[in-house]
Amino acid sequence: MSENDGAVGGDATSTTTVGYTMGAATISLEADDADGWDTSVAYVSGSTTMTVGADSDDVYSVALDYAAGDMTFSASQEFNEGEATTFGISYAAGDMTFSANYDSGNEGSYGDEAETVINASYAIDGATIAAKANDQDEVELSMSFSF
Repeated sequence: MSENDGAVGGDATSTTTVGYTMGAATISLEADDADGWDTSVAYVSGSTTMTVGADSDDVYSVALDYAAGDMTFSASQEFNEGEATTFGISYAAGDMTFSANYDSGNEGSYGDEAETVINASYAIDGATIAAKANDQDEVELSMSFSF
C-alpha cells in the first residue's frame, strides 16, 4: 500500500494493489481512495504476453508483447477517452542496443515523451556512446565512462 504516491501537502492518496497468478494468467487490481481504479488480466504463452485492461476513466486497453532472441516487439491500443496506439521494437546484441518507439497519445510532446523516439547505444571498454532522436527534431548524443 502506498501512503501518498509521492504527493506533497494535503494531496495524499492511498493506493492498494492486489494481484493473483493462476498458471500463465495474472489478474491485478489497483484502487485508491480518490475513487480511481485499474484492472488487468495478462496471459503468457511462450514468448508472448497478451494483456487486457480497464480503468475508472473508462479507458480500455489491449497489449501484445513478443520476444524472439535478441529482439522484442510490443504493440498496444487504448480505447475511449485515452485513445492511443503504441508500437515498439528493440534489439540488443552484445554491446549494441537499438530501439524505436511510437505513441500516438504523445503527439506534440518533446524529449523521451515524444510521439516517436529512436535510441541506439554501443559500449566498448568501459565507454558507452549513445544517440537519441525524436519526431520533434531533437537529437541527443552522449558518451559515458565507467571505471
